[in-house]
Amino acid sequence: MTNCEWFNSKLEAYFCDDLTGDDLGHFQAHLTSCPDCRQQVEALKQIDPLVKGALQHRLAIAQMAAHNNGR
Repeated sequence: MTNCEWFNSKLEAYFCDDLTGDDLGHFQAHLTSCPDCRQQVEALKQIDPLVKGALQHRLAIAQMAAHNNGR
């Protein structure tokens, strides 16, 4: 497995703050040294707030519908 493949396999853990210890250090070192992976993380960081916003909106709609159906 190349460093970039390993890096990609750890992306979800990184964004969920589940990457710790040696894995986190290795991930950050690779991020510093690899412009392609750094660009990928930056792109995902820009998307992440949009996805969270959309999911929060959908959750609010579902909660309002559940509340209204409970009446």
